[in-house]
Amino acid sequence: MKNTMKYALVGALFAAAAPFAVAAERSAADVKKCNAVYQSASKAIAKDPAKVLELVSKLVAANESCAAEVVKAAIVTTKASGELVGQIVETAATVAPKQLSQIAAAAMAVAVDSRVQIGTVVNKINAQLGTAQTGTYAEMVDMFPKNEGYSYTLTQGVYTVQNSAGVVQEGTYASKGGE
Repeated sequence: MKNTMKYALVGALFAAAAPFAVAAERSAADVKKCNAVYQSASKAIAKDPAKVLELVSKLVAANESCAAEVVKAAIVTTKASGELVGQIVETAATVAPKQLSQIAAAAMAVAVDSRVQIGTVVNKINAQLGTAQTGTYAEMVDMFPKNEGYSYTLTQGVYTVQNSAGVVQEGTYASKGGE
């Protein structure tokens, strides 16, 4: 079980790296398009912040490859609370589930204090997609030793692991063995 879990999570980390690699290889035209989407999303949300979730849904549906920028614009423009950050991430990820890792990374970049809410949404979407990862606290520590370039946080049953390349993986753990 321990080795199976280790390989499953390490595999998930490498799978999570693919969207980051793709993002790094975006063309100049893609970057320009997504910057324009960010600007237009910011303006639209600023005009009617009460409709932020509706606007996020529409904007992500129209610009799926720029979902991360829509999420950042929504969070920054509304100065979103932790609860609203979670709702924004969930709305965007429901519309564009293939963009989940980019959406979560974008949300973490502008709302790190909302990591628990973001992690909860990531876990929920992953569970719906059948890609959720679980394990015990001891397994998380064993799988991602800090001295091998991994940093991690374990908060209220949600773990976030980041490797030296900046690849983030989130999941849940059972708090057996203490926190």
